[in-house]
Amino acid sequence: MFLEVVGVKGGFSFINALEVLGEVFSVRGEGSKPSSFEIKRILPCIADSTKIRVIAQLDASIGKVLPYLYLHFKNSKYLESLGVLTFLTNRGEMVSLYSSGKVCIVKVDSEHRAEEMLRELLMLISKAYEAYVRLGPVREDTLEARRRLNVMSIYWLLPKTNCRACGEPGCMAFAFKLLSGETQISKCKPLLEEPKFKDAYEKLKAMMSSPIGW
Repeated sequence: MFLEVVGVKGGFSFINALEVLGEVFSVRGEGSKPSSFEIKRILPCIADSTKIRVIAQLDASIGKVLPYLYLHFKNSKYLESLGVLTFLTNRGEMVSLYSSGKVCIVKVDSEHRAEEMLRELLMLISKAYEAYVRLGPVREDTLEARRRLNVMSIYWLLPKTNCRACGEPGCMAFAFKLLSGETQISKCKPLLEEPKFKDAYEKLKAMMSSPIGW
């Protein structure tokens, strides 16, 4: 997957604040799910002169499924009041999704790479729409639980033995990588194999699951 998340930067250092506000007031009606995209602009990357910025537009708005994408991308940042979701990929690109269907990709190698990412985003958004139709809007208590998800909430459910069976230096390092999507719960053998950790395992599995099933 091109869109495996590995982190998110605080704030929107690569996005003009006025541009964000403009997107909020340009949201089109929520209709059918998007099926195509158009690349609107290709610009130099401010952070890395060897890379580019790509601004694209989907053919439909995606506001009602942004909460599902927020649940899916565990280390994403979601500004609900502005309708903007931002995350980093496993190759360091920063992706911002707007409720209007605008997509900004920063620090991307090429237009071809951006097109690959946009095609995968369309498939992921389609899955999110399927979840929305099946389950309805994301419940507020579910969103609140997602807001509380962080490294420490994961760490306290781990065995905290620092046994290194997962291949990481300790449980805290494992928690960081689990949140970023760089590892899986199944790598923690004590959590899976020891009965005393069964409840913690079930809670952690529920926390890290995705309603999109991607």
